[in-house]
Order: sequence, then structure tokens, then C-alpha cells
Amino acid sequence: MKKLKYIYTALFVALAHVGFSQVDNTMFFMSRLPQANLINPAQTPEMGIFISGLAVPLLGQLPPSMTFAVNTPLSWNDVIFKGKGAYKDSLISFMHPSYDTDKFTRKLKNNNAVRFNFELPIVYFGFRQAKNYWTFDFTIRENSYVNVPGDLLKFAIKGNANTRNADISGLGVNTTAYSQIAVGFQRELPLDFTMSARAKFLMGAVNISNGKTDLQINTEDGTNIISLIANYEIRTTLPVTTEYNDEGNIIFDTLFSFADGFKTKDFFGNYGGAIDLGVSKKIDDNISVFASVIDLGFINWRRNANTLSFTGDALKFEGAELSLDPFELLMPDLEELFKSYTITNSTKPYTTMLPFKIFAGGHYQLDEIFGFGLLGRLEKHPFGVSTSFTASADVRLFKFGNAALTYSYMNRNFTNIGIGYTLRVGPVQWYFVSDNLIGTLLFPSNSRSMSARFGCNLVFNRNEGEK
Repeated sequence: MKKLKYIYTALFVALAHVGFSQVDNTMFFMSRLPQANLINPAQTPEMGIFISGLAVPLLGQLPPSMTFAVNTPLSWNDVIFKGKGAYKDSLISFMHPSYDTDKFTRKLKNNNAVRFNFELPIVYFGFRQAKNYWTFDFTIRENSYVNVPGDLLKFAIKGNANTRNADISGLGVNTTAYSQIAVGFQRELPLDFTMSARAKFLMGAVNISNGKTDLQINTEDGTNIISLIANYEIRTTLPVTTEYNDEGNIIFDTLFSFADGFKTKDFFGNYGGAIDLGVSKKIDDNISVFASVIDLGFINWRRNANTLSFTGDALKFEGAELSLDPFELLMPDLEELFKSYTITNSTKPYTTMLPFKIFAGGHYQLDEIFGFGLLGRLEKHPFGVSTSFTASADVRLFKFGNAALTYSYMNRNFTNIGIGYTLRVGPVQWYFVSDNLIGTLLFPSNSRSMSARFGCNLVFNRNEGEK
């Protein structure tokens, strides 16, 4: 049990600090940045024409335009910190005998999700047409979510004496890689309203996800027996094979064995759709309000679809045997352990939903140079809901730039200070946006998030609003 404590905890902390998640709150009100339209479709770009992406061979495209971020449910300061008393001059972990582990477990939620998102824009361009604005986008995207239930960590850390029945439902992973082709339309309406919509055609490449995640660990008083009750599904579209014995049962050692080689066709044939919606209202010359819904959609997975189901309530792990002559640790046979389960594999198509985001906020333009904004964000992902709130101050630097400084509450953490800027020389505009670059530099041990979006654009026909 003691080894399990360290294995589970080390795995959780490692996952937590390599996970990435797209957070772009800082650029929501950056009107001189065309990419702001991706999360705020009702934000009208201030140039008549723009083009960007990997297909644009510009100085500053190495590394290519992309988006990444880091979000963690815990900071390093929650795991490693200065001790007290006799250990006040030392760094200790939450597993140290002098530390009350209850303080650590209270920081855990029922679901502790680590999110990873990545975007690589191939081409993104837009143009003005009278009171309309059109955008076109071809992007490769990847979303990953790893969820660790709080009860699993508590069970590993505190042992079965404190947690007889650990509900670890929700333990799972959801990874989706796909490309999208999107066409956006924005229209200026009477009474200073702007409406927008973006339709997306999705082409799924790879998916690994869970359909059902019902799991419970039970232990018995006075024994080392651990039993696992499961109603669990693992779904994938990777080219894998599953073999059966003469009785028609799945051979455990062949579960999700990879087929010989990957073929190009293995990554095509999974289609879906999504929509972005946005609305803005100009209250007066200084105040504007915005709202948007992003990535409301799905992908239907047909190519190489496999759904492996585990159902049962009789799996019992009674420990390992230790042989002294010769010295050997004999672990139980996994196939024997899983014989009490009903294991089935289905090749029927299945559908997954995209993690969608809702933004709502307002902006106050003090004068031609300074502005202030407030923004709320909600993201619905496979393992729950995440919220964040951002206050921003932005500066319009003459004709050639735009800068923003933000302070955010996200991941149940208040040490998030972000920055964004654009710099234009002639028709070439460079940009960088981060929701917590400054916060990470100032408070590295308390930081739970880090993000960056960077690249460059070609911009033409800048309108009078940019002067």
C-alpha cells in the first residue's frame, strides 16, 4: 500500500504538470488581433483583409503559429513546501511524517481533471464586405483530458482504514485529434447590434475515450483483499485487433493489440460538425457587451471503432506471493483476475461531443488609448465544468500595436497575470498572448496555469478605427 501511495501521487503530479489546455481570455477584447474573432465571433477585426497560418511564409513563422497552455488542479507549492518546527529549514512533501495529510486531501475535488489542447492553424483569413465580415479557417486541433477522482488519491494516501468504499467513478481519459474547416459570417445590425455565426466541418483522426466510468473499490476489515466493481467502457478508433478463444471469450493478452502498420485511411472517415455563435451590443460610445458560444458540436466515429466493456463485481486482489528460494515476487495472473468480468468488444460507431465554451463580458473604452474589460468563461468538458473570470486593461499603441494586461481567477487560483500584444510593421503583424506568463514568472511555485498563443498575420486596409 505504501508503494501505491507514491506511484499514484507521482503519476497524478506528473500528469498535472505536463497537461495543456486552451485558455485565451486575455485576447477576448484585443480588437486589433484577428485571432480574437475565434473566441469572440462578434468582435469585428479592424482590418479589411487579413491572412495567417502555416501556409503564410512570413518572417516570424518559425516556430509556426500555434496555441498551447498548461492548467493544473494543484501547484508545486501544494506538493513540496517548507516544513515547520524541526524541519523549518528543509523542503518537505505532503507525504512527510510531520505533515498532516488531511490538509492535502482537502484540496482535492471529486474530479481532478488535467486538460491538454493544441491548435495548429494551416490557414486563417478574413475580409470585409460592406456591413458583413467573412472568415475562413482550416486548423488541426487536439483535445485531451485526464481525470483522477479524489477518492482514488485519498485511498492511496490514507489507506483502506480511512476509505473502505472508494468511489473512483470518472477515472478516465478523453483524447481527440481532428481537423476543422470553418466559415464564419458577421453582420452589423441596426441599434448597434452585431450578430455572428461560424459553421465548422470536422474530420476526426483519432479518439480514445470512455463511454462509462463507473468504478468502486471495496476493502474488508482485517484483510488485504481489494475488490473492484466495474461498469467501464474504453473506446478507440486506433487500428487495433482483438482475438477470441475457442469458447468465444476475449483473450486478455490481445486486448487492443495494434494491427500491422498504420494506413492513411485509418485517420479518415470520421465526420462531424460544430457551430460558434456570437453577439455584441454597443450600449454607447464607450460601453460594449459581448457573449459567445464556441465549439458546440460532435464527431461520429466510424473508422476502426472499438468499444471494450468491462462489467462485473467479483474481481478480488488478495496480494502477491513472495518466494525466498529463489527470491521472487509472484504477481497474480491478470487474465485469471479478470475472468470474473464480462468483457465484450463492439465495433459499432459511436459519437463524442466537443468540449464547448461560453464567454460573456463587457468592455469600457475610456478614451482613444485606454480600455477596460470584465470576462467570464465556462467550459464544459467530458469530466465536468471549469470556470474562470478575467479583468483586463488594454492600450492601443498609436497605429502599430495593441497591448493588454489581465488578472484572472482560474483553476481555483488567484495568481494568474497575463499579457498580450500585437506589433505591426507595414502589413506584417506579430502577436503573443498568454493568460499567466507574468504570474508564472512572479509566483512559479503557486502557479497552476500557463498558456501562449503566438504567430503573425498579414493585414491590409486598416480602417479608421485603428488610427
